[in-house]
Amino acid sequence: MSLLDVKNLNLGFNLSQGFKQVLYDVSFSLDKGKMLAIVGESGCGKTLTAMSILNLLPKNAEIKEGNIFFKEYNLLEKKEFQLQKIRGKNIALIPQDPMTSLNPLYTIENQIVEIIKTHRPNEKKIKEIALKSLKDVKIPNPEERLKSYPHELSGGMKQRIIIAMALACNADLIIADEPTTALDVTVQAQIMKLLKEIKETKNTAIILITHDLGLVFENADYVAVMYAGRIVEYSSKKELFENPKHPYTKALFNSIPDIIGEKLIPIEGQPPSINDSILGCPFNPRCKYVMDICTQKNPELLKNNESMVSCWLNS
Repeated sequence: MSLLDVKNLNLGFNLSQGFKQVLYDVSFSLDKGKMLAIVGESGCGKTLTAMSILNLLPKNAEIKEGNIFFKEYNLLEKKEFQLQKIRGKNIALIPQDPMTSLNPLYTIENQIVEIIKTHRPNEKKIKEIALKSLKDVKIPNPEERLKSYPHELSGGMKQRIIIAMALACNADLIIADEPTTALDVTVQAQIMKLLKEIKETKNTAIILITHDLGLVFENADYVAVMYAGRIVEYSSKKELFENPKHPYTKALFNSIPDIIGEKLIPIEGQPPSINDSILGCPFNPRCKYVMDICTQKNPELLKNNESMVSCWLNS
């Protein structure tokens, strides 16, 4: 059994004009020691899918159907007080913005110790664990950094602190939501190298949410390509980069700059909004391979060699 198994997740928002669905039959699984990258344009449902795992959703969000199994239990059947015991201890979150994720009024030691006390109340060596977690993420002068306040640290250092908090409780799964967005290129590489080492040395499962296919190529084991709240292609990293099958995946690759200087091919048009009603495949208004059936019926996510693809070209 996989560590995480998301099955047919359907989610939407209750708005003044009624219920608007935004996630459609999202399914994927993840084993320990593996990294799954969820990629796609902004607004495709990447972060919403990840936040559903922790039930950190807006008040007007509603899961209409589906299951999220973590280890042997269904997270969607857990009460809030039960989920609070899982968040941080078993499933940790690295949020998008490290600059605003730490409390400016407390030292780093206070914030890491609070997490350890919350999830390991009988632990006696709290200070030692906090110190070790900083050493694990290769923070220089960890004893000194424990006494620091967030404003005294760089963006990359803050991101390492947040990762250290996840390590302090030995989380089985880390959700990294755009973990390198606010960082410069050099620090980005350091953070991704650190996450990869954590995955390999501690057998931790990682969900990487990103739009950067370069990070995916360097670090991921599996990739889920999302568009308009649906997974349109799901495969191993190797298969995806060697043989992309969905027109949207191919369009993403064509829009990546390269060192040769070839002309970029942008994806024409815009992703559909929550209020748009598109009959058939949601990518059909932007797809150069569109056929009549594409405008009439949405294809199912079906196995195609080593991949799962939702496209009539592959049916």
